[in-house]
Amino acid sequence: MQIKNPNNKKSAATPTQKKTGAKVTAKSTAKATPKSTAKTTAKTTPKSNVLAKTTPKATPKSTPRTASTPKTASSNNQNNGQRFITTAVDVNVRESPVSSAKSVAVIGLGVVISPGERTNAKQNISGKSDYWYKVGFKDEAGTRKFGWIFGGLLRSFDVNRRETIYKQIADDRAKSPNKSFISNAELYEFLSRIQPEVKSPDIAAELDLARLTALKDALTRIPIEKKEQSPYKEFTRQHASQIVYSEPDGSYFVRSELFWSLAKKQKDAQTGEKIAWYAVQNPLPGECEGYLNCYLYVMRVTHGNYLEQFPKGAHAPEALRAISDQLQPILADVKRKEIYQPPTDVSDRAEFYQSIADLRVIISKTGFFEKDNVLRQLDQVAAGYR
Repeated sequence: MQIKNPNNKKSAATPTQKKTGAKVTAKSTAKATPKSTAKTTAKTTPKSNVLAKTTPKATPKSTPRTASTPKTASSNNQNNGQRFITTAVDVNVRESPVSSAKSVAVIGLGVVISPGERTNAKQNISGKSDYWYKVGFKDEAGTRKFGWIFGGLLRSFDVNRRETIYKQIADDRAKSPNKSFISNAELYEFLSRIQPEVKSPDIAAELDLARLTALKDALTRIPIEKKEQSPYKEFTRQHASQIVYSEPDGSYFVRSELFWSLAKKQKDAQTGEKIAWYAVQNPLPGECEGYLNCYLYVMRVTHGNYLEQFPKGAHAPEALRAISDQLQPILADVKRKEIYQPPTDVSDRAEFYQSIADLRVIISKTGFFEKDNVLRQLDQVAAGYR
């Protein structure tokens, strides 16, 4: 059983994030860009620093104390081999079966345990009535220890129903009011760990989406001023291949290609459209800083990508309106050209017209009335910035 240091205090805060326009590095977004997208120039795709993939040192664990059976509660050996799985983050293993007893170890989310015995009577703790269960574990020295876990933090585990159980845990954690960094990080680690066990394509897709969402939520709760401190530094280094750093924001984002890849894999399933819309809303690193080609690129790899894959999708009208909203300020600046800088050299101008053409082809294939207005706007942008 994996044990954590019960005395390790963790903190989390939600940093203020601003909307990112685009400047996405070719390295971080090449996989997310559809084949039909014109090759972006260095000017269009701004630089963005990405951390190298490294494996952080494990957090030292404290040696758990030997637990003893308390005088305040009697127990029996009538567990009948039943197995449980932890459903909460940082579950305390206590010296005795009372909530005020000293914590001798901490168990993470989604750990399967086989208690040796339980208390005779249930206790009511935080609105939950359940037994206490005695569990064994090994400390750092390999010595066998024992402690007690409250049953309200567990649920029955049947290996034949594990996929359903895993999904229920993920759904429950998503609804939890505890949205701290630690909570989301543990959910991400749990869902990553059980991936090989899930064989059902539909459940696997749902859990994959929940996993990426947990990673995204964990990253948004890294305080900007503490990103180089533990446990945030170790977490971002460990998962460097899954994330990208946005220099202007000082924040980390999940790589959008992970969402798009999952959506493509599930394109023919109902979950595919849902995942694609999550991909649209995933922030991109960097800023466009007024460069027109960059804004068109962002439209193409977000809402445009969604419309290309799901032209009649549930969010297609919303995607069309979003593109229209992004084109409106560009059109308002056509005469003065004070905010948006049009392309000047030959290659940039070719890229500009290709982006307009790609968006036109994609939007024209949608079956919603909003497309007519967007097509007119694209024509006006092409004429106004030629």
